[in-house]
Amino acid sequence: MLVFLKKEVKECVVLCSSIKMWITLKIPRMEDGNDFGVAIQEECVDTISEVEDEAYSILDSISNYHTTRGNYIVQMVTNPSVMDYAKCISQVDETQFFNTRLSIQSFRNNYALLYDLVTKNLEKLQAPVSHVDSLSFY
Repeated sequence: MLVFLKKEVKECVVLCSSIKMWITLKIPRMEDGNDFGVAIQEECVDTISEVEDEAYSILDSISNYHTTRGNYIVQMVTNPSVMDYAKCISQVDETQFFNTRLSIQSFRNNYALLYDLVTKNLEKLQAPVSHVDSLSFY
């Protein structure tokens, strides 16, 4: 499961980075008034950044799992008569399995959120200020 999750996390980071860059490049120069579309773009970039940060935190938790498990294995080999280390390793594995399952569910939810966010705001993400909106009438 961890191999699958790491692959998905890496793909998510690349995807989020690409979408953020696309939206950022679509942001027009700052002008007076009518920046509702720009506000939508910025909000979308913030949400995508949160998803990206969560992906990085999942990678950190996988690394921490291996470090913690490795430390308990060293302690178990050093002190073979202490059976609690074997129980700790089992508990760490069980906790990681649960966390991995939650992370995969979180990914599903985040992808649904990103899809919803982009599809509902696609018009404003592509063109935050329409030409009619930017005309001033005297």
